[in-house]
Amino acid sequence: MPNFLRLVLLTFWAIDATVALAGGVSRDEFEGQEPSLRAVSADAVYKLEQHRRVAQGMHSGRGCEHLRISGSNGTYVYFGKPIEPARVIGELKASLWVKADRPGVQILARIVLPRSADPQTGAPITSLVRGGDYQHIGQWQQLAIDDFPKLVDRQVRVLRAKFGPQIDAREALVDLILINVYGGPGATNVWIDDLEISGIIGPSPDSAVELAAYDNAAAPNDRGGGTRWPSGQGVPKAEMKGRALLVAERPFFPRAIDWNGEPLSRLQSLGFNCVRLPQAATAPLAREAAALGLWLIAPPPDARELEARAAQGAQIAADFDAVLAWDLGSGFTKKELPAVKRWAELVKAADPRNRPLLCDPDSDLLNYTRLVDVLLATREPLGTTLTLDQYGAWVKQRSQLARGGTPIWVTIQTEISPRLIEQVAAAAGQAAPEMPLEEHQIRNLIHVALASRARGLCFKSRSRLDGNDPASMQRAAVLELINLHLDLIDRWPAGGSFAPSASTNDSHLTGAVMATDRSRVLLPIFAPPHAQIVTGNPAAKDMAFLVPGVPEGYNASELSPTTFRPLAGKRISGGTRVVLTESERDSAVVFTQDPLVTAAISERIAKVRARATHLTRETALTDLANIGQIERELAAVGRTIPVTEKARITAETQLHESESIARTDVVKAYYMARKAQHALRDIERAHLNAALPNAEPDLTDPFLGHFATLPAHYRFQQQVSTLPRAANRLEQGGFEDLEAMRRAGWIYYQHQQPSITTSVDLAPTSAHAGRAGLRLRATAADPNNKPSVIESAPLWINSPRVELAAQDIVVISGWVRVTEPVTGSVDGLLLLDTLGGDAMAQRINATKDWRQFTLYRVAPRPGPLVVTLALTGLGEVWLDDFSVEVKSRPTGPPAATQPMAAGAARR
Repeated sequence: MPNFLRLVLLTFWAIDATVALAGGVSRDEFEGQEPSLRAVSADAVYKLEQHRRVAQGMHSGRGCEHLRISGSNGTYVYFGKPIEPARVIGELKASLWVKADRPGVQILARIVLPRSADPQTGAPITSLVRGGDYQHIGQWQQLAIDDFPKLVDRQVRVLRAKFGPQIDAREALVDLILINVYGGPGATNVWIDDLEISGIIGPSPDSAVELAAYDNAAAPNDRGGGTRWPSGQGVPKAEMKGRALLVAERPFFPRAIDWNGEPLSRLQSLGFNCVRLPQAATAPLAREAAALGLWLIAPPPDARELEARAAQGAQIAADFDAVLAWDLGSGFTKKELPAVKRWAELVKAADPRNRPLLCDPDSDLLNYTRLVDVLLATREPLGTTLTLDQYGAWVKQRSQLARGGTPIWVTIQTEISPRLIEQVAAAAGQAAPEMPLEEHQIRNLIHVALASRARGLCFKSRSRLDGNDPASMQRAAVLELINLHLDLIDRWPAGGSFAPSASTNDSHLTGAVMATDRSRVLLPIFAPPHAQIVTGNPAAKDMAFLVPGVPEGYNASELSPTTFRPLAGKRISGGTRVVLTESERDSAVVFTQDPLVTAAISERIAKVRARATHLTRETALTDLANIGQIERELAAVGRTIPVTEKARITAETQLHESESIARTDVVKAYYMARKAQHALRDIERAHLNAALPNAEPDLTDPFLGHFATLPAHYRFQQQVSTLPRAANRLEQGGFEDLEAMRRAGWIYYQHQQPSITTSVDLAPTSAHAGRAGLRLRATAADPNNKPSVIESAPLWINSPRVELAAQDIVVISGWVRVTEPVTGSVDGLLLLDTLGGDAMAQRINATKDWRQFTLYRVAPRPGPLVVTLALTGLGEVWLDDFSVEVKSRPTGPPAATQPMAAGAARR
């Protein structure tokens, strides 16, 4: 998020901030396919004969976890589940349900004493506290730990007898729940279900250590012989060479996914080679990742912990070798630079592997990229007014603002913004419907990022990917299919160079080109207006590309997850011309004459062909079902488009044919499923074009951000059209008297930048009505040396607060004129409100004359509304007749909408 947005939102959204009280709850219902528990340590000799999720005999829900071990000569075999560190308080409780064929199974928890260091290792002292044990053979029994403070006090007395009186129990934490599954010599079967930890409060911010950064071993014998990669050797070295990341001296393209507690093996099975952690890695998690050959991107230990280690001459332990890169965080401004600089220095001094550092600052990119090796760029355009072209330009601008030669990794959106979902729910008066992002939308976004010279991708994920619910399964299938595509092309962004883009026969179609010494790859990008909401298809059935700079003798081949076959390439003036037919729209093109490249690609395709066909057909079937449901809802509000009936029948026929031939011709089955998806995109695009009949950037209400909410858009518009006009609640929105505006609460901010001069005034020339209007100006201090990129908005104005009640409908309207395009920023004039946030911000870059805008929002809860008018680049903007109407939601259902006149759909 741009820095000025963060400042504005912090200023006004802090009003709604609440303090979390004791009572946070974490649950694991053991419903997914992958087990949650992991072997921790044992003093018994044992063999794990079975460990899996089962769908019978559970305590509740649809599944539970089953273990069968055979053991002897010991007293315990601990399996455990890490939890977010929780402070030991009276309200903290842990429980789970157990069924076993032998007594003696017991629940335990590991406590951490961050103020007490082990004299041998220097790490915080840990110990175990014990809860109830299992007695009712063959029946479900709840085992619990109820009185953590009392148990910790007892354990501290034992520790003081061992280590001395300096043992300090303050800020004690619980970070691991354990189960002793050993029932004695012989075989023991244990079923586990419904783990719950309640009364959770996180670590104190004054804690003296980064709790997740120490060796989290439950017992000394858990350390083993060091961290090992699947090869049996040590973890390979990761290092930066110029802009490229090398692993074991070979180019590596990170495909990371945010971790939300899923088993690492599940994320690896979806094709990710990295997992990005929200907090520092624990040693068990890092060792688990290493055993899988999976990299971690994680925050390093904090500065205080590193300073303490430095005083003892200690370095970051080998247990954390699976960390690929250290993530210093995001949202930084110039204010945080000294602290981040000190932290970066400490990390580099303590890290024997010299791993890359990365960060995602809001501003002062030049100085931050002098501290780190990689710049991370985060923005979520899908479902917003930020077009794909603007998004790509913004990524390139981040690189321009950074230290020369700094590689950039880009985050990739996989879910609709929570703020948009909140507005949809508030406006609908009920839970928001599922709003999935389709595979081609995410793939298009990736191609834009790669065209903008991304050297790595970090997929944003706010929810787990191991659930059995339809939404989780659909998103997992989409991401797995995306990774099959990336696995075929990632050699080019990993170690290649970025060549000039290809031109095409469609004004909205381009081709990203990347080259290595032996080959080139072309990635199609289709970005018509509103493609960030619904993509659609190019007007021409065949897509013709003119690719500059292809060496003579290179042959063109179509590349898909099922196919690598020759294309007819023709050398003409300006480059090499290649054509992808209608069925090949989702494919890439490879140019090479090297048989080694051809053999390597063909070998990869052979391994994934069947899986890619299955996933493509399954995602298309899901899309068909979703689109069919939305079309039925659209018909119910009188919004049918005759041409979509043919497209739907075509998709159904092609998917049926794909399924029928999948066993005999997997390649043809793949292309039939792709063609069905193309027909479905036409349906979505036709309905979006009907709802947005022009190319203006306004998303007037929350329901225009996704195809799934278009029926609600028409119902909402019908509802608000029947509401009477309300008084303007925004004082001095006519912009007639500057002093009166100040008294009413209008506030002017500017971000002083030496190369920019700003001004705000009321001028007769900027009036739409009345005597004057508001004029915002930002100009280059030196007209002969205009900055090409503006890092932060030069100026913005905040409106007075308008107090709202829950479910109030808000109508924000006004008139704007931007006679010349705003330069230096893709956001132009940004209209931002505290209800819609960045997800629903409106961007206006130029207007032919005065243009009216009208935006609808709904208050999800009581509180203030503030509107921000921000000039984000160089230019001049006029605003006038600004108003905020507040209308109470009527009771009862809205009136039926009138049928839409039939007409041909635009592309």
